[in-house]
Amino acid sequence: KGEALLSTAVEPSKINQHSYAHVWYSYNGLEWTNIYAVKKDIWSAKYFQYGRISFPYNAIKNKNIYFSGHALKKIDNAVIQIIFGVV
Repeated sequence: KGEALLSTAVEPSKINQHSYAHVWYSYNGLEWTNIYAVKKDIWSAKYFQYGRISFPYNAIKNKNIYFSGHALKKIDNAVIQIIFGVV
């Protein structure tokens, strides 16, 4: 299988001016789909953390995708499961 996941962090710059972290999925490594986006929480990244998404080992398993959020609204330090029928 060529399945892959990647995530983006909320780290403001001149190019990256939005406040969302994203999860991207690819079934072949060439075509990517944004499957999840979540906003940074209200706490200052300067003193706390940039918003980010982390994947565990075997993040894609049995048609499910697992990840956790850090410094993100409503998913801070939580495990998220997405049931993804095409995986």
